[in-house]
Amino acid sequence: MLIAGGPIGRIPAQRLARQELAKGVYGHQSFWQWLLSKLNFTYSGPSGWLATAALVVIPLIIIVVVWARIGPMSRSRRRPAPALLGGTGTTTAREHRDLARRHAADGDYSGAIVESVRAIAASLEERELLVPGPSRTADELATEAGMLFPGHAAELAAASLLFDDVCYGERTGTPDGYARLQRLDEALTNARAVVTL
Repeated sequence: MLIAGGPIGRIPAQRLARQELAKGVYGHQSFWQWLLSKLNFTYSGPSGWLATAALVVIPLIIIVVVWARIGPMSRSRRRPAPALLGGTGTTTAREHRDLARRHAADGDYSGAIVESVRAIAASLEERELLVPGPSRTADELATEAGMLFPGHAAELAAASLLFDDVCYGERTGTPDGYARLQRLDEALTNARAVVTL
């Protein structure tokens, strides 16, 4: 360090730094005191406390709103589990099967697969083996029906995966996938459910 008289050593420089920092300009002041002084508020009087509360609450509200829009809560709300029956449970199993056949005849195996899985769900609801649930997902169908038909649990899980792949994963359905679901639908129609009390 250089001063008017020439170079200065380390020890004298530390002493000068301590003297400079001991001045009132560098007094210890809390962040809130500093912030309020910059905004011309004081702690005295009700308006000062109101301003302090506003300075604390408003940023917290902003943080919560931003977090709700971009955080994990938002992602979970934005991407709910896909509903199997698309929000309506009024279409019968027979109607879903007819739609599946029409899609397959038109070469739309993705649509045929979706309707086939919906037919399975509607059929189990019509047989009163499952409680009607328009918001049931394909995974929930596989789990619930797998408990009723343990011998078909693996095929139900595969059907759920196939449904999700073509409906939400943008994969193209195949004739083999559609045929597999037709066999599963027929097998479940003829199978006896395991009912546990």
